[in-house]
Amino acid sequence: MRKHLLSLFTVIALLGCWRMAASAAAVPEFVSQARWLWSEPADNPPTNAYVRLTFDVDAPVKSAWFYRFADRRCIDFVNGKRVKLRLWPSLRDKYRGHVKGDGIDLAPLLRKGRNVIGFQLQRFELWQTYGVMLRGEVVFEDGRMLKLFSNPSMAKASATHEEGWPDPDFDDSAWKPAWSRGDVRMGSWTDYGSVAKIYMEEDEYKRYYDATTAGFPEKTLLSEPYATEAKIVYSGGVPGISINGGKPRPPDRLACVRMTEDAWQDAMLAKARTHGLWAFSIGITHRFQRVDGSFDFSDIDRLVRHILSIWPEAYFYCVFSTREEVKNWLQKHPEECVRYALEDPKKSKSYGDFFGNPFVPSFASAAYRAEVRRLILDFGRYSSSQPWGRRVLGMNDGYGGSLDGMPFGCHSMPDTGKRMTEAFRRYLAEKYRTDEALRKSWNDPSVTLATATVPDATTRGGSGAFLRDFADPRDRRRADYLEAYHREFNAFELEFCKAVKEAFPGRRLAGLYYGYVVLSYEPEGSTARFDELLKSPYVDYMLGTTRGYNFGDGLHRHLHSVFHRYGKLSSIEGDVRTHLGLVYGDSERRWTCLTPEETRATVGKYAMNARMLGAGWHTVDFSTKKWSNCPEALETLSASRKVWEADFADPPAKAADVAVVFDPNQVWREGPPSLSKTRSYQEHLVTFPLQTLNFSGFAYDLFAPEDYVASGRRYRAVIFLNTCYDTPQLRKAARKTRADGAMSIWCATPGLSTPSGWSEASMREITGIKLGFERDEHRFSAVGTDGHAGYVPHDNVYISKYWTASPRVFVDDGDAKVLATWKDNGKVAFAVKRLPDGTDSVFLGMPYNNVSQWAGLLASAGCHAFTEPGFMVRRNSRRLMVFSARGGNASYEISVLTNQMSQAAQVPVKLERPYARVRDSMTGETVAENARSFTLTSETTRLWMLETLDEAK
Repeated sequence: MRKHLLSLFTVIALLGCWRMAASAAAVPEFVSQARWLWSEPADNPPTNAYVRLTFDVDAPVKSAWFYRFADRRCIDFVNGKRVKLRLWPSLRDKYRGHVKGDGIDLAPLLRKGRNVIGFQLQRFELWQTYGVMLRGEVVFEDGRMLKLFSNPSMAKASATHEEGWPDPDFDDSAWKPAWSRGDVRMGSWTDYGSVAKIYMEEDEYKRYYDATTAGFPEKTLLSEPYATEAKIVYSGGVPGISINGGKPRPPDRLACVRMTEDAWQDAMLAKARTHGLWAFSIGITHRFQRVDGSFDFSDIDRLVRHILSIWPEAYFYCVFSTREEVKNWLQKHPEECVRYALEDPKKSKSYGDFFGNPFVPSFASAAYRAEVRRLILDFGRYSSSQPWGRRVLGMNDGYGGSLDGMPFGCHSMPDTGKRMTEAFRRYLAEKYRTDEALRKSWNDPSVTLATATVPDATTRGGSGAFLRDFADPRDRRRADYLEAYHREFNAFELEFCKAVKEAFPGRRLAGLYYGYVVLSYEPEGSTARFDELLKSPYVDYMLGTTRGYNFGDGLHRHLHSVFHRYGKLSSIEGDVRTHLGLVYGDSERRWTCLTPEETRATVGKYAMNARMLGAGWHTVDFSTKKWSNCPEALETLSASRKVWEADFADPPAKAADVAVVFDPNQVWREGPPSLSKTRSYQEHLVTFPLQTLNFSGFAYDLFAPEDYVASGRRYRAVIFLNTCYDTPQLRKAARKTRADGAMSIWCATPGLSTPSGWSEASMREITGIKLGFERDEHRFSAVGTDGHAGYVPHDNVYISKYWTASPRVFVDDGDAKVLATWKDNGKVAFAVKRLPDGTDSVFLGMPYNNVSQWAGLLASAGCHAFTEPGFMVRRNSRRLMVFSARGGNASYEISVLTNQMSQAAQVPVKLERPYARVRDSMTGETVAENARSFTLTSETTRLWMLETLDEAK
């Protein structure tokens, strides 16, 4: 998940960067006299800094003032006297964001001779954004003016506290000029306020604006349609984006461009253009809100003009997120906020802490929805008034603590606040209509539609089982709440997308960070109820992160078959820290590529995953401006664009012989009251089996049940991964599998849950195997029989291998061959049965988390292995993707795979049949001719994107 930690770098001269745009004017190293000041040494900045800004007064003073901004802690002095500052009046309603200026009327405090403005500063060790910036003036009675700036020419600094240091008479001859960290352009302050406008002189700002926007292609933009028409289009299973009816483009984009300009960002934009990339993102949030509630987007105007000066052909998306910037609004509307069932004043209030109690708006709040709508409409009007408004492709929401959908404080849920309670009661009134019907369902004679409350910390878990048992009133109440909760979440997201469609002329794309089916959170933290949003004409795309992050399987959290069904776009996030990236201590190194070869392979795996899965990609730049300037990253992204072009022109078909059927509704409906148990069950039921399947040497296609039925393709083996609910779609999928003569592999609790409760009959009818279940909690640990492997829960950073849960299913069928038994009581845990139609039905009490076990089972079904276990494989009718993890840096999210990824330098590959030529799309190299089998070789982490050409005669 995406905690966007903002880093600060030493300012680099921008002259060379702006020369990348042929028509841009030269910009000097410093554009303002005002600088961010601190104390030396620059290579090891001290925690404390004492800054003295000195000036002389030699005549009567007519007026005088200064204002400053300090990050983080600052105590202010004038001529040795501590003073208290207030927001400077001229800044109160003029500028957006929290970087403003606290000021004071200096005139009464000045004396003849030397005067000193002093700042006692302290930074937090974890923050790299620190400094003080000042602007002021002294006007004398004779008309002369003395301008004050935080500049080394006027200020000295020391890291040592000395008695009397802020006094005018203090001897500062031993102090050095203050260390200038940078001027008004320096990040990340520019992300949070109009620093340039506040601290620059008018003539400085004009020169700065003119120089940074000199190459802006205004004439070209004005010749383009005012009402831009953007549309998601498909060629077979390959998505693209068409603009104004033109030739489709790959559905990819670069990470958010920050308000800060610097050499790295400008270089990235220029290189992106060179590599054929075409779109990027910028952030639009409440940080653009003035004190009076209106919005000031003028900083975005200058930023976009600057970007288009460097990259004239670019288009961009806007990303909205709710973070700290909405606090001012919430303080005026506290009744619109979330209240937590697990509420504790000692809990963290951090927006990114899912276990905490952050002060955030409830998405059930109509007032908050209206506020978000107002921002979107205001930005739409503003951007449409600018020439660059034609280049806005659309906007997506990033609600949540990590900006990628998961609700704030979701591990402290349910939301017991006023607005969610009202929404819950509305849902109950629609469903039950009468108090009597509600009482009967909940088995509670005291409840009414008008008094029903959101489940608290005690009742939120229902019966305590992982799977809802609808025969139990406790679970019916829990299920009612989750239905109401997710209905409100979806309504919030749908209103956002409606506002996007209304805000811009023409047709723009509206999207969300949403739709995560691979996620081990409680149901309140899930966004898996995405099907109904994709049905909407207002929603065009969803963005999603990966599991495994920087290295490993690159398991995307979306279920792509549902996106394809509706003709909508899924986009995979590249959460990759390249070998050039900064590392914040050893703990971050686990996420960082250590070599150029690993960067190339990891970025390639993520980008080519998008090509193989029929998705787009978007990058995310974590705390380093070196990511998108990394040659290994940009070259790989460029290669993925060429693969897209070939596949869009002639779309490949599915070619795997293994299907995995996945029910997304299980993710947002299920979970016991304990997060650790939810994580354990979800990881072992979904994440680990998909991760190990990726490295089994076999290729698979992932489907929702109805998409598998509609696929028309015959598979040799079909894995029903988490199909807990007896639904018509599941039964159709079971019938298709048997009709195709495929092996059915059923996991955990297939079809156990029905509208009337748990049902052994339902499981038997669906699987063909007589199954029973145990309501008490049991450990999920199985022992193999007859030489077959059993099942041992995997232990990782989140969970313990000794977890227990309910229900647990066992086999009670004398016609089934026993493969493994539950370790604690000897009941049959895994078994296979030959059905009367001649097909095999396999039951796994919990799906495998071992690559060799999957390989053995799939081989027994007659499926084709492209490599031996330990290598990642994907396959379509044109390409075979192979990833070798040799020598790679594994993060803890893929701990299940750490000892299962092959470290062999050679990868023997066997195709289904001979091909005339096999070419690597990454390098253009021919790796085999007139061959079915060949060997790939690499001493490092490596990705091959093999194109199989011209089937041999």
